[in-house]
Amino acid sequence: MATTLLLARSGVDVTLVERDPAPPPDAPEDALGAWRRPGIPQRGNGHALHGLGLRVLRDRLPDVAQSLMDAGVTERRFYLAIPQGQRVAADADFVALQLRRPVLDWALDRAVSCQRGARLLRGHSVVDLAANGE
Repeated sequence: MATTLLLARSGVDVTLVERDPAPPPDAPEDALGAWRRPGIPQRGNGHALHGLGLRVLRDRLPDVAQSLMDAGVTERRFYLAIPQGQRVAADADFVALQLRRPVLDWALDRAVSCQRGARLLRGHSVVDLAANGE
């Protein structure tokens, strides 16, 4: 979904084929329980975005980053330990967003669904690809 969004925002017409038929729920808190996503077996696992991934999200997809923050996703800042028990914040990229995979999918799906140049086909599977119209 992130690739679809980035390509569409770069002016490329993109069609994303999504095997799972159900659209995301309206509320992010329903993404984990109510949103049926059998094509995502790791959906209940914890997920984190950090370093370069988080920087790309903030720089290239700020609306998605804001949706995640509005949904209550927490930012975890890492610190360097130094003598005498003091903590010093590490550099700006030494931070992570802690979330569940369906919440990330929820924010990306909502952005893709209203993105000009992006088409989302739900409930379909790719079985073959043809190059150059073959």
